[in-house]
Amino acid sequence: MQKTHQIFSLIYILIIAATMSCETVDSIESISIAQQESSPPPAHCAGFNYGDSVFFIDGTLINKIVNTSSVLAGKFGATPEGLSIDSLTGAIDVNLSDAGLKYEVYYVATGGTDTCKTNVIISGIDYLSSINVLSENDTLISPVYNSQVGLGLPGDDDDDDDDEDDDDDDEQNEFDLSGSAQLLGVAIDTVTGAINLQQTVDNGTFGVTPVSGTSQSVTIQYKLDDDSDRSLNSINVTVYYYDKLTDVPQSLLDEVTNKNNSLNTSVYTSARVSALARRPRPPAIIIVNTTR
Repeated sequence: MQKTHQIFSLIYILIIAATMSCETVDSIESISIAQQESSPPPAHCAGFNYGDSVFFIDGTLINKIVNTSSVLAGKFGATPEGLSIDSLTGAIDVNLSDAGLKYEVYYVATGGTDTCKTNVIISGIDYLSSINVLSENDTLISPVYNSQVGLGLPGDDDDDDDDEDDDDDDEQNEFDLSGSAQLLGVAIDTVTGAINLQQTVDNGTFGVTPVSGTSQSVTIQYKLDDDSDRSLNSINVTVYYYDKLTDVPQSLLDEVTNKNNSLNTSVYTSARVSALARRPRPPAIIIVNTTR
């Protein structure tokens, strides 16, 4: 991994620290992790959970509803954007939520001011927003599974030779099932989901002679060999091309920062921050030919 990509990948783990005197759902301020660890949650928060932390989509259902373990009255919400949650009951529709993200779900009891928090992952894949410089050999990006960088895709550790008669051993993860990404020239590995950025440029995704400032929006359909039982899922991705790093607009650089900051569910995002700063999708993958 080259230096430039490393710098921008570190955005993913930046921590926004601030203090607050009072938390509410309608006006949420940033609070430091240190404060969270030193101040135990209110006693009534112990009952705020969903019985599990990872949920899988179910292609056999239109709606897959997950409820809180106990009936709670109050207001609910989640950060970042993308979780389909009922603000009055806390019920989550897994199938209608953006998959591959970790959400911090929050709850304020009726008549109360203390904010209860719990984490929920909707299983699936994500691509980190990033700036990738081809001249520094920064040419390959891979999907992130279940919002955990470095976690292999399901089935990566399977031994296909364990049982030749076991049909499950023949199941593989599949990417770009519709072929729409490849049709645009996006060089995606249909088993690993990795995207070869240099080949994508060479394939003419941004023109026979790449035009600086060109972008393409692609939908990648995929199936994973996990507890989703290979249900069809998808993720939208936007890829950009620029000749030089200095050509990338500051607004787009800020977008990459905001999208990756929004993935940090250890802290709340201030309600005063723009909606874009809480919206990680679609990932912005910026391809730059050279730094200058």
